[in-house]
Amino acid sequence: MSKIFKSWRLVFRSIEEADTDFLYDAIQLNPITVGLATPPILTTATRRRAHASIRGSLIAVLICLHVSSTREGQHSSQDLSTPIGYLSLTQNKLPYWRDTQVIIQINSSYQNQSHGGGGDQLDWAFRYADMHRVSIAAVEFNARALALYRRLGFVEEGRKREICYFDCKWWDIIQLSLLNSEWKVLRDICVMCVM
Repeated sequence: MSKIFKSWRLVFRSIEEADTDFLYDAIQLNPITVGLATPPILTTATRRRAHASIRGSLIAVLICLHVSSTREGQHSSQDLSTPIGYLSLTQNKLPYWRDTQVIIQINSSYQNQSHGGGGDQLDWAFRYADMHRVSIAAVEFNARALALYRRLGFVEEGRKREICYFDCKWWDIIQLSLLNSEWKVLRDICVMCVM
């Protein structure tokens, strides 16, 4: 139970009212982060929209870097964390299907450092929330995200053709999913590699 909301380098913590500023300033105001997050249309951000994006989720957490520091002359360590993004699992309207969509947004200062691609988020969805299926989507121009999702085991299951208009061009949104049974096989392979 002690490892449910943290890994060796990331901590997942509740989003408090004070964190709305981080969601607004570091995520919603950043055009790169918003542009890569499958926008229906790019609009200006509002604090209300930043807070509304996490309401109604099965779980919504801040993704924080875990830093362990030891003070001089003391042997105990103090846990510090720096917020770098957020993750939410959407609540499906038909809960008995045990299906969720994962939404991950990482501040552009921390992108390309493998912070959004750990299996920790998937582990929580499958091991603790007992999801049968997790889906994720990305606009086709977000090649890095799509490569990461495929590396994690997600399988492309379809696309919405030319649904996203960006920079004078229509783009597809690619839908991928991972089933619990597939995740168990991948997790077992990872555990065997560590041994």
